[in-house]
Amino acid sequence: MHVYAYISIAEAILKLVVVYLLVISPFDHLITYAVLLVVVSLIVRLCYTIYCSRKFEECSVGFKFDNKKFKEMSSFAAWVLVGNLGFTFKDQFSNILLNVFLGTTVNAARGVSMQVNGIVNTFSRNFFMAISPQITKQYASNDINKSKQLVYIASKFSFLLMGFLTVPVIINANYLLNIWLVEVPQYTYEFICIVIIASQITSLSYSVTTAIQATGNIRAFQIGISFIMLLELPVAYVFLKLGYPAPYALLPAIVTSLIGIFYRFFVLNRQVPEYEHKVFFGNIVFRSILAYTFTLCICFIISNIIELNFTTFLLSSIVYEIIYIAIILLCGLNNKERLLLIEKVKQLKHKKND
Repeated sequence: MHVYAYISIAEAILKLVVVYLLVISPFDHLITYAVLLVVVSLIVRLCYTIYCSRKFEECSVGFKFDNKKFKEMSSFAAWVLVGNLGFTFKDQFSNILLNVFLGTTVNAARGVSMQVNGIVNTFSRNFFMAISPQITKQYASNDINKSKQLVYIASKFSFLLMGFLTVPVIINANYLLNIWLVEVPQYTYEFICIVIIASQITSLSYSVTTAIQATGNIRAFQIGISFIMLLELPVAYVFLKLGYPAPYALLPAIVTSLIGIFYRFFVLNRQVPEYEHKVFFGNIVFRSILAYTFTLCICFIISNIIELNFTTFLLSSIVYEIIYIAIILLCGLNNKERLLLIEKVKQLKHKKND
C-alpha cells in the first residue's frame, strides 16, 4: 500500500504541474489540458506496470493464448462494462435533463456538487482499497467466514470514515462555497447535500460489491444494479416536467442508493448463503445510518445558533467531529466493535511510545 500511496502522491504533483503549464502554455488551453492529462495517466500506468512486473512473478509479458481464460476474462469484463455504462448513462442523461429543463446554470451547480462528492469519496475509497484485496483473497482461499467478517467490518467503517468528512461539509457547505466560488450557482448547496448523502449510503455496499465480484458470477448483479440506477431518470423527468424545483430531480438518487444496498446484498446472499440479513441490515446498515442521521440533526441545531466566520468554522467543525465520534461510540458500534476499536487505539499508542 505504501507504493500505491507514493504513486498517488506523484500523480497529484503531476496534475499540479499540468495546471501550472496551462498558465504558461501558448497553445489552446483545453487541448493542452486534455493532452497533458493523458500523459499523466500513461506515466501512472507505466509506474504500476514496471512495479508489478518486477515484484510479482505472475505479472509477465507472454504470447501464449489461453482460450478458456480469455473467455472467462472477456465475459467478466463485458458485464463490468454493462454496469459502468449504466452509471455513465445515468450521470450524463441527468445532466441532459437538467440542461433541457433548467439551463446551463443548474448544470454547473450539479458539476460543482459532483466535484465536492469526488473529494469526500476519496477518503473512504482509500480505506476500502486496503481491505478489498483481502476480501477477494479470503473468498478465493475458501475461507468464507473470514471473508464475511471483512465485508461486515469494511461496510461499516467505510461509511463511518466517510462521515468524518461529509458531516462538516454538509453543515458548512454554504460557507465553503462562498470561499471557493466567486458566484455560487443556484441550487448548488442542495445538490451537494443530496449527492453526498447518496454516496454516503452507497459506501455501505462497497465491500458487498467486492464480495460479489470475488465469486466471478456478476451478470445478474450488473444488469440489476444498472436498471436500478437508471430508474432515477424517468422519475427525474416526471418531477421536472411537473415543474418541481431542480433538487427534486436528484432526490431519487437517495432512494436508488438504498434500494441498491438491498439488491447487492440479495445477490450476494443468493450466491453465498453464509451472509446473514439480520447482521448486515441490523448491525451495519441500521446502526450506521442512525448514528449519521442523529449527528446531522444535532449539528444542524448547533449551526443555527452560531454565526460563521473562519474561526467559528474551524471550531464548529472540530465540535461536529467530536459529536460524531461520541455518537459512533454510543450507538454506531456494538460492544464487540467498540472493544476492538479501543484495543487498536491502545496498540497504536504503545507503538508510538516504543
